[in-house]
Amino acid sequence: MAIFEILNDKSKVINRIIAEPDFVELHYKGLYRDITSEPGLLPAAVPVKTLEEKVDELIVKVDALLVSTGTVIKVRT
Repeated sequence: MAIFEILNDKSKVINRIIAEPDFVELHYKGLYRDITSEPGLLPAAVPVKTLEEKVDELIVKVDALLVSTGTVIKVRT
């Protein structure tokens, strides 16, 4: 995948897409430019959370929801 600017017949940018080069060439026949390597265009990588981190975040959100609604849950021990 790459980032392409789609151009009109006057070389004005009319759209920006993420696609395979073959797709762009087939559908836009020379009316595009590859801008993938331009700095600042690609989003920063999002750190991957572990399952434990996701569960911890969910517990905090559920606890906050329960407190805000005044809901009481009996937990079996």
